[in-house]
Amino acid sequence: SVAVCNVTIAEVPENLYLIGHIKDHSWDPTDAAGQMALTSDAVFEISNVELVDANGGNSYFAFTTALGDWNTVNANRFGPAVSDEAVAAGDTFSYVSSTNSWQIAAGVYNFKVDILNQTVTVTEGEESGVDAIEANDNAPAEYYTIGGVKVANPDKGIYIVRRNGKYSK
Repeated sequence: SVAVCNVTIAEVPENLYLIGHIKDHSWDPTDAAGQMALTSDAVFEISNVELVDANGGNSYFAFTTALGDWNTVNANRFGPAVSDEAVAAGDTFSYVSSTNSWQIAAGVYNFKVDILNQTVTVTEGEESGVDAIEANDNAPAEYYTIGGVKVANPDKGIYIVRRNGKYSK
């Protein structure tokens, strides 16, 4: 770092990783799943990260500039000055060189780390995936003969009926 007029300018690392209770990648010191993108001169970002419940609805996270064994990660780790400092979506807070972690409610978040100002901003992310599929109860029925031939206008007889993905006679 360089001191200019009593202001310290931090060195921008080559890589920055979010570590913590990331869904399917919890606290693995060798896993680059939390690698953040350098989006401007000194700002790293990662979006829509799901932090899972680790304890009572809370999740924990920190940052590191290097992966490997825990000695390597912790030697390059950034977190709060106080262990388990509680933060929430919408907060901007500072970080220090520390093996402490922040505490946040389990959920999906976006993280922005400003190296020059030594701040972290957390915002709510967007959950992805399909939660539910609803069937259309008014879908038209399709009729088939016992031999499997589709019939447009069924007459008297026995038919197989398909409606909303379900079959009946």
